[in-house]
Amino acid sequence: KDSRVLRLSFAICHIHMKSREHVDEAVRCVCQCARSEYCRRDIIGRRIYAYINNICKRFVRDPSILRFSLKFFNWTATNDDRLRDLSDAGITATVITIMKRHQRNGSVLGPGMLFLTRAAGSHPPAMATILKMKATPVIIKALMALYSDEILQLEGLKMVQTIAKTTEGWKQITDTKGGWQSLTQGTNIGNQLVHDL
Repeated sequence: KDSRVLRLSFAICHIHMKSREHVDEAVRCVCQCARSEYCRRDIIGRRIYAYINNICKRFVRDPSILRFSLKFFNWTATNDDRLRDLSDAGITATVITIMKRHQRNGSVLGPGMLFLTRAAGSHPPAMATILKMKATPVIIKALMALYSDEILQLEGLKMVQTIAKTTEGWKQITDTKGGWQSLTQGTNIGNQLVHDL
């Protein structure tokens, strides 16, 4: 029940914003602090997630900083209210931008997909952002890149199913080269769910 490490790590990150090495280490520490509910309350109260969002924009080419920033977002947003707060602060749009830039990096795509599936499932404006930013092709490519993670595959397919129910979403899937083919391959877990029905 002590957030001094969180505050110190964030202060280092904030003071040394131009140093990639300082930011990388500080974001890792802040990310670990987000695993504590006590620290999460401090993160939400101080809106630290908004600063980490700015760090993502500043270091959009750095997979290490982005990976731990995305994990931080997931560990901070432990309920629907927090997911809405983060999404309304522009995190959903940032996650999409990151995923577009790092389409072959599973360590970045994994936590990015997790955040998108959770936000889209509980906050309609997050789904609207996904459609507005034409992120459906990126999501389909991420599903292909994360083929070995069946849990993310299943959650991602559920999100695509919701996307496909909209006119714009259907169009984006249809316009994605090989989109329907990759989506209809399924997962072992998904196939088992269908089989059990």
